[in-house]
Amino acid sequence: MNKWILTLMACVLAVALGACDRSADSDQNDGPAEQLGQNIDRSVETLQQKAEQLAESSDEYSGEVRDAWLGGKLEAAFTLNRHLNPLTINTDVENGRVRLDGTVRSDIDRDLAEQIARSVEGVTSVENQLMVDATQDTEAKGDGFRQAVNDLTTTAAIKAGLLANEHTSGMQIDVDTIDGVVTLKGTVESSEEKQLAGTIAGNARYVLEVNNELVVASS
Repeated sequence: MNKWILTLMACVLAVALGACDRSADSDQNDGPAEQLGQNIDRSVETLQQKAEQLAESSDEYSGEVRDAWLGGKLEAAFTLNRHLNPLTINTDVENGRVRLDGTVRSDIDRDLAEQIARSVEGVTSVENQLMVDATQDTEAKGDGFRQAVNDLTTTAAIKAGLLANEHTSGMQIDVDTIDGVVTLKGTVESSEEKQLAGTIAGNARYVLEVNNELVVASS
């Protein structure tokens, strides 16, 4: 998958899931749903401005990069919905047209996923190829699901941090998180950049260990 897609999807998840965490600790006067929505709107709006600035130098912005942004918003929306399991829903976006496939627990969840996709600004059409698997247990969302979400959050936060730091080549660094163990791969310009990337990864929430496999480019 193109690094634009990975980075933008990760950034959307980072701000969305971060907003979710903040809403849990915030004043409850507006209610958790309203507070969460406000936090997500503010975070996504700020990030969208940053993404558009970064994309100005790319001829692909009107196509692949914009599709990546839409895909990221879809993934975040599915992750934040308590009725859906984002790990079983695949999204593909091309020129604003969304295709959903994978499995959901019921016809209601199938329709819900489609309506969420249609509600995302910028989506022009939705092809719903989701299949119903009544044996799928998405309501409980047990330890395995929580760990998977934690790993997604960790990867997203690290990618966002690398992209935001002017001294790291965020687009050139691949981040993978499995059970709290982060692996960094790619090429950087100096040993200092490699160390900085490792530090950014190590400071992210839920990180237990960092395998820094970044390679310093030959001068």
